[in-house]
Amino acid sequence: MTNADRLAKAIQALGEFDHEEFADLKAEYAIKFVDEYAEFLIQRAERVEESEKENKRLEKFIDNLQVVHFTELQTEKAENARYKQALEFYADEQNYITFDSPAIKDSGYKARKALRGEKDA
Repeated sequence: MTNADRLAKAIQALGEFDHEEFADLKAEYAIKFVDEYAEFLIQRAERVEESEKENKRLEKFIDNLQVVHFTELQTEKAENARYKQALEFYADEQNYITFDSPAIKDSGYKARKALRGEKDA
């Protein structure tokens, strides 16, 4: 018998216990119910408690993952902004018009600075 079947049977038994026709047998029926289902229901209740604890642990874990993910995302956005700024500088044709143009004088300094993670590349 599965746990679901046992639980359904216990619920059915509780319903039967309330019928008036069993009024004179209530004490005997209660003892029979306890004998048959109490241990199972206690185990189910303990399992529910364990599941609730595990759910709380997993919720905290997910919250921590979200914080880490957000932090990493912000770091990557900043990194991408530095790279974009450096690429825009080297992509600008105006920086190559003369021999002593900004890109020639820079000699890759802005790119190296962006790759090192330094701001204002």
